Amino acid sequence: MPASNSAISLLGVDYIHLKTEDGGDLYLTRFGLPFWKSLLPENWYAREWFEAKRERLEGTSTVYKVPTRPVNGKVLHLVVKWSRVGEMVPFDTLTVNKFIQAEFNSPFEEFSLLHGIAPGRGRSGGHSHPHPASLAIYVPSERLQLWQTGRSEDKIRAKITRHPGVEIDILRQYVVPVWLDQGPGRGGNVGKFGLEGRAQGRNFSPVSPAWSA
Repeated sequence: MPASNSAISLLGVDYIHLKTEDGGDLYLTRFGLPFWKSLLPENWYAREWFEAKRERLEGTSTVYKVPTRPVNGKVLHLVVKWSRVGEMVPFDTLTVNKFIQAEFNSPFEEFSLLHGIAPGRGRSGGHSHPHPASLAIYVPSERLQLWQTGRSEDKIRAKITRHPGVEIDILRQYVVPVWLDQGPGRGGNVGKFGLEGRAQGRNFSPVSPAWSA
């Protein structure tokens, strides 16, 4: 583990925060911590690796399945998605009128919900396998132009006001690698774990990485 790490707690979830070699930030949960080397971005997010190894999951827009590079003989089979926090929820007019306050959660809010929804998989131990969506949050160092993000300044400002201890940078991407541990050819049951967007915006959904074709 790099010496430049720190323990933090955000919305009731404990993380180890690492600065990555590319200048980004990696937030590891207790479930991701044993696999911290595999979850370093150079082992799954590096452009040449990701573009060569990624597999778009059918019916999930731009959610990808990608293996990590082998680390100590271990390969993790990840599903990778991008947070849409701050974006407008794409509803039809009827749905918008019904759910006018709907919004995308930040990944930190989502992890907090996941830990609350699945008792025994959060702070309390006793499970040998992680929750399928609570390994890590990766924030690349690259800062986009506001128009590239599709985010609303008002929505991000409201998030920060609601949770002042949780910093959300409107110009940076929030990438969530999910470990289903199903191996090649067996990662199709994404909906089972709520990885597809929900009607009321209570789940984050993916957008393409800035460098993705």
